[in-house]
Amino acid sequence: MGELLDTLEGWSTIRDVAAQLSRDSGKTVKEAEVLDIALRGHLTLSVNFVQDVAGTPGSFVPRTEPAQVVVVTLDDNEPVEVPRCTIKLNGSPYVFLPTEPEKVVMVNGTWDLPLVDTDGGWEDTARLDVEHRLRRLTDAPGPRIGGDFLFVNRPDGTWRQILDGRYLPDDADLVVRTAALDELLRRIPSLWDEEPHNPPAEEPLSVRSVDAVAPTDPTPVPFDLAAQDLETNEGRKAAVEAFLSACNRVSQQRILKKHISQAMGHGTVRSFQYWLEMKGPPKETLACDQNVRRVLAMSIPDFLALLRCKRYIKDE
Repeated sequence: MGELLDTLEGWSTIRDVAAQLSRDSGKTVKEAEVLDIALRGHLTLSVNFVQDVAGTPGSFVPRTEPAQVVVVTLDDNEPVEVPRCTIKLNGSPYVFLPTEPEKVVMVNGTWDLPLVDTDGGWEDTARLDVEHRLRRLTDAPGPRIGGDFLFVNRPDGTWRQILDGRYLPDDADLVVRTAALDELLRRIPSLWDEEPHNPPAEEPLSVRSVDAVAPTDPTPVPFDLAAQDLETNEGRKAAVEAFLSACNRVSQQRILKKHISQAMGHGTVRSFQYWLEMKGPPKETLACDQNVRRVLAMSIPDFLALLRCKRYIKDE
């Protein structure tokens, strides 16, 4: 494999992988192309946590009910709500189920970083981070967008959900395990014939979520709360999608469902999910209903201004 890959840790940096691919393919391969190959699903990236991060152990199970949240308690007895985000495995929805709901473990060292497909509007932090790094390497910078969850795993089937999973830690390095690179090198001849993954610089990064779907009508209809059906769960979901679509037509930063929950001022992600599904404790659901309707009644400029004031999005 060459001296670049003969590391005691068993992994190589993205730069070293690009150099190795250049030698083996006879082409000049840049770091951006390595990330592109990973985003197309041909290479498993890993992350090297230099410092400990808090996580919870568990496994993925088929989803049998709407995803909600799991509450875990940190060492300082501070409860943290961790969303039971839904991902797709072989086209079917799965949720991460903690082995021990209140157990927190420290995660460090090298873990694989799966770029998962999501369901229900959740955003994968790993994929967003890799797309952001790719844009920076291709001179197409855009705002760094935080995700909803971060999962890491190891080849032996061990999984962790990182509790503070909005972003990868700044000191965490993207690397590639030697075994993953060996697998890639066996497939090199077929990789260069595919279309590259090109995340846009300023537009929403993905159309996997309804939050990111851009309107095709050249004169889209403004969001009108009075025209929405908030008395059924399907109507509520459609209203939220329409509101977010209106926001993303004028905002350079991606506006997601979590921003509505944040703008509510109080309540929880669980409360908002209950509101969408028309479930949950009556008192909690009533309060959430009032808050959501208040937010959706705001003009789009006022809503975006509120998010900037609260520092949930950056000033444009």
